[in-house]
Amino acid sequence: MSYNEIIDLFESRFKRIITKGTISKVLSKYYERGCVENLSSPGRPQIYPERYKRALARTALLNQDKSYRDIESDRILNPEGASDDTIRRSAIQQGIITMIRPKRLNEMTDKDIELRKQFAREHLEWTFDDWKLGLFADEADLFPTHSGKQYMRLKENQCMSDLNISKGWEQKKAYY
Repeated sequence: MSYNEIIDLFESRFKRIITKGTISKVLSKYYERGCVENLSSPGRPQIYPERYKRALARTALLNQDKSYRDIESDRILNPEGASDDTIRRSAIQQGIITMIRPKRLNEMTDKDIELRKQFAREHLEWTFDDWKLGLFADEADLFPTHSGKQYMRLKENQCMSDLNISKGWEQKKAYY
């Protein structure tokens, strides 16, 4: 049979559309292995459906003040008991980036933010060597520890300057 005949027969029998590419792949599989059945896939099967993974990612985005480990241990936020790695991977798959929130961010006012943006606009033409000469001592600790870190999660197309960081962390949750 020709491809067009197969398409017509399939459509009349199953009331669904099949493409020439699909027919080609099925034929290639048949000629290569002698059957069209799928081989077993390597690795462990997925435990959680995609819908639950999206819910995990949404939970991580809405609970900015909690680390992935905190979300893992919270039975209300994580009723199925997904591991912190699963929550992290789910967030990454949904385009959510996690950053450690700089401690100085709490102390910045709207005026401070605007001054920094103005400085950046004024120095757009600086080369990499020019920027190497600058030092911004208040951006991060030199020797951070794991205790006391705050996290912030952003979607891939967001940046930290898009958030209204001087109005209090609880109000930013409504942004999402």
